[in-house]
Amino acid sequence: MTALLGDVTVPGGLVGDVVLPSPRGRHPVLVIRTPYGKRGHLAEAHGWARRGVAVVVQDVRGRHESPGRWRPYADERADGLALVAWVRDQPWCDGRIVAYGSSYAAFCAVRMADAVTGVIAAVPALGLHETTREPGGAAKLYSHAWWWSTYADCRTDRAGLLDQRLAADPAALAHLPVTGLPDRLGLRLPGFAPAWRAPERPALSARTPLLCVAGLYDPFLHHAVELWRSWDGPASLVAGPWQHDLGLAHRDRNGDRPLLHRERAAEFVTAWLSALLAGQPEAPGARLAVESTRTWANVFGGTTVDLDLKGAGTFTADPADPFPSRMGPVDVAGDADRRDAVTAVGEPFTDPFTAVGRPRVRFAGSRDTPGQWVARLSEERPGGTALQLGHALGHGTDLTLPPLAHRFAPGTRLRVEIAAHHFPLHVRHPHTPADPLTATALRPSRREVDEVRLTLETA
Repeated sequence: MTALLGDVTVPGGLVGDVVLPSPRGRHPVLVIRTPYGKRGHLAEAHGWARRGVAVVVQDVRGRHESPGRWRPYADERADGLALVAWVRDQPWCDGRIVAYGSSYAAFCAVRMADAVTGVIAAVPALGLHETTREPGGAAKLYSHAWWWSTYADCRTDRAGLLDQRLAADPAALAHLPVTGLPDRLGLRLPGFAPAWRAPERPALSARTPLLCVAGLYDPFLHHAVELWRSWDGPASLVAGPWQHDLGLAHRDRNGDRPLLHRERAAEFVTAWLSALLAGQPEAPGARLAVESTRTWANVFGGTTVDLDLKGAGTFTADPADPFPSRMGPVDVAGDADRRDAVTAVGEPFTDPFTAVGRPRVRFAGSRDTPGQWVARLSEERPGGTALQLGHALGHGTDLTLPPLAHRFAPGTRLRVEIAAHHFPLHVRHPHTPADPLTATALRPSRREVDEVRLTLETA
């Protein structure tokens, strides 16, 4: 049995729900602060309470039932610390408090880190800069437009709105200037354009134990790894075959069973939290699910292997018809016919080969305009498909892709495409000195690519 204390107001006037184990007494407490609606966590909260853990779920300031104005990423530390202080004074709290959250709520959890017993951050979205820019500075487009039009500058969600607008106006994301996109979508989003100008946040860290749960197909994977690397306290990283919603990225050929690990992210969270509360925290480290196997690599990187790929040539990159982006581990073989990229491939593997770490693509390249480069890595399979494994954007010709954990079967080979755009996931560069976010004119760019080299880290 569990007990729900609904719509509890804490200092600052923010509203939350409390779910308590039965029988009543003093318990460890899991604290979740979210902009996505506290009601969506009730089933999960009752599940934790049945395990003897009390749960407090709070709507952040200005969202759903909490009053005020939501300023994304601005008020979460002060409001979080106020909530922790309130929880610690409650008769049902035994003093052990763990902050927990996914996506934006993971940022809320991290901001409470130095006041709690432990932190669980799943697929963390750690700041305005981190969610709107790639590590090399390239501006994200689709994910930024989707998140802002769905959640930001409003109290309750506008679910499905962007996709509805795109169904009616497929060219909406190509609107120039990019900062004027909300007008094209018929929305008032005053925070949309300033978010792209947000500075990079200093590394977030504390001495509190941390569990970071990352998705190998999550667009914020890089930031999850950096959070784990920069943490001052004992930190564990689990990166599995999940997307941002922590759903499995693949299904098997029959389409009815997960292709990869049957373990779900919740199992790692439960085990880590149980060990922490028992006073026997897990040893820090990293575990990455290895694609196409049932194994987990307990190391993050090892030796490196350099592969010279065959492929060179020239092409014209036209931002009016940009090289397309794809989301997730999908088949990108159909893009091979495009003429606005150079494709370089390796020799087929003769033995199984496991890569765990960050792929790095280097090449000799020249261009006749300003602009950026894109490298997309995929695995070509004997049947003709090409599974997308990752991409990177930057102004130079040395690009580091997000971490990869993949086992390549004999007969497969690696393919790298070098292009100039990655639209609509990223803003198109206009190939002029103008800011890509405010540019109103586009021009083609002539590119030349040679000597493509791929470096892989091996387990």
